[in-house]
Amino acid sequence: MQTLNMPRIVPTRLRKARTRASLTQTALAKRVGTASTQISMLESGNSTASLRNAARIAEALNVSTDYLVGRADDPRRTADLIHELQLAEQRNGRHTTATAPDEEQVEDDIAILEVDTAAGAGTLVGCEHVVGYRKFPRAWLQEQNLSADRCRLIRVAGNSMEPTLADKASILVDLARSERRDGKVVVIRIGEELVVKRTINDGEAGWMLVSDNADKTTWPNRPWPHNAAVVGEVRWTERTLT
Repeated sequence: MQTLNMPRIVPTRLRKARTRASLTQTALAKRVGTASTQISMLESGNSTASLRNAARIAEALNVSTDYLVGRADDPRRTADLIHELQLAEQRNGRHTTATAPDEEQVEDDIAILEVDTAAGAGTLVGCEHVVGYRKFPRAWLQEQNLSADRCRLIRVAGNSMEPTLADKASILVDLARSERRDGKVVVIRIGEELVVKRTINDGEAGWMLVSDNADKTTWPNRPWPHNAAVVGEVRWTERTLT
């Protein structure tokens, strides 16, 4: 039987998800159809789970398998995220034809990079190191004109872009959009640092880097640096950015 090698973070996430669901190890084991000792060993990092049991555990705890294995920071299932996206766009007067994934829906993998992008002073740019993958419905990617091989998932560090981008949030960056576009949230390379800001074309001052945080004393707008280049446009962070 094929097994899933659990990263070190999985025991912590499994225990947290079980506690959030108000289940004892015995109750979870009963739902999954395994022994409580197996759940205990998983939470202590002394065992691995079959792919089938990992999926059953995720279903019982109402989280994604990607979350349990450390490939996604958000515990919600992709189906729930898509549903939230639809509700958000309906509230904003828009509609998306993307549907929640089912067993027959085709999904594409998007690489998760180890590097953070700073919503603040900037983080050092390292080499591209893929630490995992997260699945997105192909229909949704096509609707958004996104190509999986030209997208990357990285994490925000800092709160200068709140409320648009929360600290520690995962963001999907479209590397195919590497030009400056007025009003868009982009990841920018400034020398050896990565930052995420909104680009504004001020008629008098020219191109500016703008933080969405209302605290302009801490996060003032600043002119476009001479050594800045757009890495890609942020298209998603648990919702579509248009």
